[in-house]
Amino acid sequence: MIIRDFQDGDLLPLSILYQSIRRQEFSWVNREEPLDAFVRDTKGEVILVADDSGYPAGFCSVWAPTRFIHCLYVDRDCRRRGIATALIEEAGRRFGYPLQLKCMDINEAAKAFYARGGWRTRKQEELPYGTCLLLELKNPPQHAE
Repeated sequence: MIIRDFQDGDLLPLSILYQSIRRQEFSWVNREEPLDAFVRDTKGEVILVADDSGYPAGFCSVWAPTRFIHCLYVDRDCRRRGIATALIEEAGRRFGYPLQLKCMDINEAAKAFYARGGWRTRKQEELPYGTCLLLELKNPPQHAE
């Protein structure tokens, strides 16, 4: 597996991955979200792709000016192989630390992953659909997967 920059051929598979995970795992997301939500939600961001022998197994998108990881998604069949950690490490190499991201408080699996990797809660915010945590990683992640 390699971490590389987004390429035009990644658009459809990553759009499908993004939509699928959001529909299956995020109860707070509109289930009728269009396939182009990936394009809308990553506009202006740097997209890093985890390429597993030509298959985009995951990605993260980063708003570079603030080192904010906006999206971090790994195909359900490819989890627990170090892909998310590798994407975070590459984001840190490219943009520096600290990195930040948001995670819904009800997303127990994500919270556990981030805690194992050394992420710490900076603040929490009440939204109409639940509590959102702002997490920060000050140093390269511990190997969390």
